[in-house]
Amino acid sequence: HISTEHNPRMYLFFLLYLKTRPPEMLTGQETHVKSCVWPNMSHDWIPREATLTLKGRGDEDSEASRTKAAVVKLEGVIETMASHISKMGQALFTTNSAIEQVQDTLLQLR
Repeated sequence: HISTEHNPRMYLFFLLYLKTRPPEMLTGQETHVKSCVWPNMSHDWIPREATLTLKGRGDEDSEASRTKAAVVKLEGVIETMASHISKMGQALFTTNSAIEQVQDTLLQLR
């Protein structure tokens, strides 16, 4: 599993998935990761120090600091995206309700 490097963007997508997914729909592993990240802001679940990029480097501490900073930054992005998704869901619900009212009115006019 370590023969190819993981794409860091996939971790962002995974965090977004966890943030927006209803808790009852999460697997055990997903629940564990979510509980590490929110509210604890822990990045212990991210594989490190065994990646191809880090092999042979002597700067694991600075890499860990950069990783933690990136996770914090990504959390802000995830919060913003989750807020937008929530607003979109509310707008869709409102639109759906309006459509149903129009349909009911049309049925009454027939």
